[in-house]
Amino acid sequence: MINWLEIRSSSVSELETLGRDSQIHPLVIEDCIHRNQRAKLEDFDTHQFLVWFMVAKGRVYELQFIVLPSTLVFVPHEPPPEETIWKDFFKINDSAKDVWHMLYQALDRVSDVTGNEVKAIGVEINAFESKVFGEKFDPSSVLVLKRRLSEMEHAIEHLRSVPKQLQNFYQNKDDLTWKWRDLSDHCERAFRNVMYFRSQIGSTLDLYWGY
Repeated sequence: MINWLEIRSSSVSELETLGRDSQIHPLVIEDCIHRNQRAKLEDFDTHQFLVWFMVAKGRVYELQFIVLPSTLVFVPHEPPPEETIWKDFFKINDSAKDVWHMLYQALDRVSDVTGNEVKAIGVEINAFESKVFGEKFDPSSVLVLKRRLSEMEHAIEHLRSVPKQLQNFYQNKDDLTWKWRDLSDHCERAFRNVMYFRSQIGSTLDLYWGY
């Protein structure tokens, strides 16, 4: 049976107990308690540790997963942007045949949310461009978007390599082989859009100041 376990990073004693009972490396527990990690996948033989990032509703979320043989432990730092618990936000169900498929369910949902957030910023930038020559155009609003894009870039820059690591680590030749590859494509597309939109913002501001 595959289990989902959710423990907030502020629940230090619960995490430490989990670490002792499941023989999780102390550095993993320490990373779960303290945020501001980078996106990464670490293998400790009996368990794996994944740090991922999501952008939703103008915020960057740092997401941490501990992959045990039959349990996927999720360690959030804050509540989800929607729903009351992260399991519902990730749309985790009982269809996963192992912890890696359950992990993919969560990451697939995250990549969709992040992709839509990035696309929405593109729409905002296009709207600003149409107003750049108007008398009531406020360049400070564009600078706010620029800061948001900078935060996104810092968060998802390293995501592109992690699905490839997952693909190399998960050697079973099943549907996850192409799913990891698809996830990698989503991460690459989101990062390229962020970089493109940052360049577009620069051009918009040049138009404004030049005008």
